[in-house]
Amino acid sequence: MGWKDSPIETLHPIEFYYELVSTGKIKIDKNKKIKGPITIQDPCNLVRLRGRAEMIRYLVGETCEGPIIEMQPNREHNYCCNGGGGGNAIGAPWKANRCEGARIKAEQIKATGCHNICAPCHNCYTSINDVIKFYNLEGHAMFMDELLAETMEVPDEFKVGE
Repeated sequence: MGWKDSPIETLHPIEFYYELVSTGKIKIDKNKKIKGPITIQDPCNLVRLRGRAEMIRYLVGETCEGPIIEMQPNREHNYCCNGGGGGNAIGAPWKANRCEGARIKAEQIKATGCHNICAPCHNCYTSINDVIKFYNLEGHAMFMDELLAETMEVPDEFKVGE
Protein backbone atom coordinates (compact mmCIF):
# COMPACT_ATOMS: atom_id res chain seq x y z
CA MET A 1 0.00 0.00 0.00
CA GLY A 2 3.02 2.21 -0.24
CA TRP A 3 3.78 2.47 3.47
CA LYS A 4 7.38 2.17 4.56
CA ASP A 5 6.21 1.17 8.05
CA SER A 6 2.79 -0.14 8.99
CA PRO A 7 0.52 2.54 10.44
CA ILE A 8 -0.86 -0.13 12.76
CA GLU A 9 1.28 -1.51 15.57
CA THR A 10 1.51 -5.27 15.41
CA LEU A 11 2.42 -7.62 18.19
CA HIS A 12 3.28 -11.27 17.69
CA PRO A 13 1.66 -13.61 20.25
CA ILE A 14 5.13 -14.45 21.62
CA GLU A 15 5.71 -10.75 22.34
CA PHE A 16 2.31 -10.54 24.03
CA TYR A 17 2.90 -13.71 26.10
CA TYR A 18 6.34 -12.43 27.08
CA GLU A 19 4.83 -9.18 28.32
CA LEU A 20 2.14 -11.02 30.31
CA VAL A 21 4.50 -13.54 31.94
CA SER A 22 7.46 -11.21 32.56
CA THR A 23 5.22 -8.62 34.26
CA GLY A 24 3.41 -11.22 36.37
CA LYS A 25 0.03 -10.74 34.70
CA ILE A 26 0.19 -14.47 33.98
CA LYS A 27 1.74 -16.48 36.77
CA ILE A 28 3.21 -19.92 36.17
CA ASP A 29 2.43 -22.71 38.63
CA LYS A 30 5.83 -24.25 39.39
CA ASN A 31 4.11 -27.60 40.10
CA LYS A 32 2.60 -27.75 36.61
CA LYS A 33 5.79 -27.17 34.61
CA ILE A 34 6.29 -29.44 31.58
CA LYS A 35 8.64 -32.27 32.51
CA GLY A 36 11.67 -33.42 30.60
CA PRO A 37 14.02 -31.86 28.11
CA ILE A 38 12.63 -29.63 25.39
CA THR A 39 14.03 -28.15 22.22
CA ILE A 40 12.92 -25.08 20.31
CA GLN A 41 12.11 -24.63 16.65
CA ASP A 42 13.13 -21.04 15.94
CA PRO A 43 10.58 -19.71 13.42
CA CYS A 44 12.14 -17.82 10.52
CA ASN A 45 9.90 -14.74 10.66
CA LEU A 46 9.79 -14.48 14.43
CA VAL A 47 13.51 -14.98 15.02
CA ARG A 48 15.24 -13.77 11.86
CA LEU A 49 12.87 -10.89 11.12
CA ARG A 50 11.73 -9.85 14.59
CA GLY A 51 14.71 -10.99 16.71
CA ARG A 52 12.59 -12.74 19.36
CA ALA A 53 14.73 -15.83 20.08
CA GLU A 54 15.38 -14.84 23.70
CA MET A 55 11.70 -14.14 24.36
CA ILE A 56 10.90 -17.70 23.24
CA ARG A 57 13.61 -19.11 25.49
CA TYR A 58 12.39 -17.05 28.45
CA LEU A 59 8.85 -18.41 28.02
CA VAL A 60 10.03 -22.00 27.55
CA GLY A 61 12.23 -21.63 30.65
CA GLU A 62 9.28 -20.36 32.66
CA THR A 63 6.87 -23.14 31.57
CA CYS A 64 9.22 -26.13 31.38
CA GLU A 65 11.47 -27.80 33.92
CA GLY A 66 13.91 -28.36 31.12
CA PRO A 67 16.61 -28.51 30.35
CA ILE A 68 16.36 -26.69 27.03
CA ILE A 69 18.47 -28.66 24.57
CA GLU A 70 19.35 -26.36 21.70
CA MET A 71 19.25 -27.56 18.11
CA GLN A 72 22.54 -26.98 16.34
CA PRO A 73 22.60 -24.45 14.81
CA ASN A 74 19.92 -22.40 16.57
CA ARG A 75 18.33 -18.98 16.83
CA GLU A 76 18.70 -17.00 13.58
CA HIS A 77 20.91 -19.76 12.16
CA ASN A 78 18.44 -22.60 12.82
CA TYR A 79 17.32 -24.54 9.77
CA CYS A 80 13.89 -23.71 8.40
CA CYS A 81 11.08 -26.16 9.20
CA ASN A 82 10.36 -26.34 5.45
CA GLY A 83 6.69 -25.50 5.94
CA GLY A 84 6.56 -21.73 5.74
CA GLY A 85 5.73 -19.47 2.84
CA GLY A 86 2.70 -21.58 1.99
CA GLY A 87 4.64 -24.86 1.95
CA ASN A 88 2.19 -26.52 4.32
CA ALA A 89 -0.80 -25.26 2.36
CA ILE A 90 0.12 -26.91 -0.94
CA GLY A 91 -1.33 -30.12 0.36
CA ALA A 92 -0.93 -33.85 0.20
CA PRO A 93 0.54 -34.23 -3.29
CA TRP A 94 3.67 -32.34 -2.19
CA LYS A 95 3.78 -33.31 1.47
CA ALA A 96 6.26 -36.15 0.93
CA ASN A 97 8.54 -33.86 -1.09
CA ARG A 98 8.37 -31.21 1.63
CA CYS A 99 9.18 -33.79 4.30
CA GLU A 100 12.04 -35.26 2.27
CA GLY A 101 13.41 -31.72 1.97
CA ALA A 102 13.26 -31.42 5.75
CA ARG A 103 15.64 -34.33 6.38
CA ILE A 104 18.18 -32.00 7.96
CA LYS A 105 15.45 -30.74 10.32
CA ALA A 106 14.67 -34.34 11.31
CA GLU A 107 18.37 -34.93 11.99
CA GLN A 108 18.52 -31.74 14.07
CA ILE A 109 15.55 -32.83 16.19
CA LYS A 110 16.87 -36.36 16.62
CA ALA A 111 20.30 -35.08 17.72
CA THR A 112 18.70 -33.22 20.65
CA GLY A 113 17.14 -36.41 22.04
CA CYS A 114 14.05 -34.35 22.93
CA HIS A 115 10.48 -35.57 22.59
CA ASN A 116 9.08 -32.11 23.34
CA ILE A 117 9.60 -29.52 20.63
CA CYS A 118 8.31 -25.98 21.17
CA ALA A 119 7.14 -24.68 17.79
CA PRO A 120 5.71 -21.20 18.36
CA CYS A 121 4.56 -20.78 14.75
CA HIS A 122 1.63 -22.55 13.07
CA ASN A 123 3.67 -23.44 9.98
CA CYS A 124 6.49 -24.80 12.14
CA TYR A 125 4.04 -26.72 14.35
CA THR A 126 2.44 -28.47 11.36
CA SER A 127 5.72 -29.08 9.58
CA ILE A 128 7.55 -30.43 12.65
CA ASN A 129 4.71 -32.87 13.38
CA ASP A 130 4.77 -33.97 9.71
CA VAL A 131 8.55 -34.47 9.86
CA ILE A 132 8.29 -36.45 13.10
CA LYS A 133 5.74 -38.76 11.52
CA PHE A 134 7.57 -39.03 8.17
CA TYR A 135 10.91 -39.95 9.80
CA ASN A 136 9.37 -42.07 12.59
CA LEU A 137 10.82 -39.89 15.32
CA GLU A 138 9.48 -39.92 18.85
CA GLY A 139 7.96 -36.70 20.08
CA HIS A 140 5.55 -33.94 19.24
CA ALA A 141 5.49 -30.23 18.61
CA MET A 142 3.87 -27.94 21.16
CA PHE A 143 2.55 -24.40 20.65
CA MET A 144 3.59 -21.73 23.14
CA ASP A 145 -0.06 -21.15 24.07
CA GLU A 146 -0.29 -24.88 24.87
CA LEU A 147 2.68 -24.56 27.24
CA LEU A 148 1.10 -21.52 28.89
CA ALA A 149 -2.37 -23.05 29.16
CA GLU A 150 -0.99 -26.17 30.84
CA THR A 151 1.21 -24.34 33.33
CA MET A 152 -0.42 -21.04 34.23
CA GLU A 153 -2.09 -20.34 37.53
CA VAL A 154 -5.82 -19.89 37.00
CA PRO A 155 -7.36 -17.37 39.40
CA ASP A 156 -10.27 -18.78 41.41
CA GLU A 157 -12.77 -16.43 39.77
CA PHE A 158 -11.99 -18.02 36.38
CA LYS A 159 -12.14 -21.66 37.47
CA VAL A 160 -15.04 -23.70 36.21
CA GLY A 161 -17.10 -25.33 38.95
CA GLU A 162 -16.82 -29.07 39.37
